Amino acid sequence: MLLAALVRAQKRRPLLMSAVTAYGVVTVGDAVVQYVPGPEVDVRRNTVAATYSGTVAPFYFVWWRWLDTRFPGTGIGPVMRKSFLNQAITSGPNNVGYMSWCTYWLSPPDAGMDVGSHVRERLRTELPSLICTAFTFWLPCNALNFMYVPVHSRVLFMSVANCVWAGYISHTVNGNSSSSSSRPPVLGQEVPVVHSPTGPVEPSPTLASPSAPGGSSRLIAANSA
Repeated sequence: MLLAALVRAQKRRPLLMSAVTAYGVVTVGDAVVQYVPGPEVDVRRNTVAATYSGTVAPFYFVWWRWLDTRFPGTGIGPVMRKSFLNQAITSGPNNVGYMSWCTYWLSPPDAGMDVGSHVRERLRTELPSLICTAFTFWLPCNALNFMYVPVHSRVLFMSVANCVWAGYISHTVNGNSSSSSSRPPVLGQEVPVVHSPTGPVEPSPTLASPSAPGGSSRLIAANSA
């Protein structure tokens, strides 16, 4: 019954429900990832991540609908074209936007102009491996989405997939400091090596994590990045 109600609401108010669904999924996904090793939840981090995902979700609904119009059909050919085009166009900007958003809002209030250097360093060290990993996860998900899922249910389907991705990206982007921090990193202290999907990456020497359980300045979950 709940699923049927969600589908009806998605048909009536697709943009609003896309935002609500994405917000809810990322809220749950990030909370679970924080709580399991904690067990505590950094509400600020959780809200920042979920707000970004809820904001971009309506764009994806419109974008997927346009792809269906441009490449109609559910055969292998059109599905592969839609999946690769979706990934090629949205992955980079979406991940850049997400990492920048989280770093900005979760930096200390007195960070000042150093926030810009935070963002640049994180994009330099973490973005390439993040995008590569996103391709391996989201290409199959997008293919299934375009091939089997009705238009009105796509945000719901991808939000379920996004719960898995949110957990992974939250661990990747937040998890290394989450084991020792629930607050944004403090400028000027040393932090441990970040273990990315492609190997350890040295973080910016201007970032650090004060001791406290929870999580700090990063998550993705950027919707179907």
